[in-house]
Amino acid sequence: EQATGMPRARSHLCARVRGNLVLVPIGEIEYLLAEDKYVVVHTSKGEVLIEEALKTLETEFGDRFVRIHRNCLVSRDRLSGLTRGADGTVHVKIGDRATLEVSRRNLPALRKLVRTL
Repeated sequence: EQATGMPRARSHLCARVRGNLVLVPIGEIEYLLAEDKYVVVHTSKGEVLIEEALKTLETEFGDRFVRIHRNCLVSRDRLSGLTRGADGTVHVKIGDRATLEVSRRNLPALRKLVRTL
């Protein structure tokens, strides 16, 4: 615990992979995608499932991740831009690979954040 009495933010998320526990460093996570009662943790090396609520992760790591959709948090460090599709939808770019759709509700806050990064 830190001197403030707040528990220290974790440096890793714990995932169960084929019966083994695997630690995923927070810094390696590109985005977190909620699916059913799991969250899929996406990294450049692949993906693992964790049994934690997206809302809980957002509360704990809100300074490192930004919500782009009701089911998705993206690492601020991995965010490389916003693109608008021909149909008017906006997507975030993660590195030079993945693009994820941004919900209209989350777009204003995301635009504001991108300008301050």
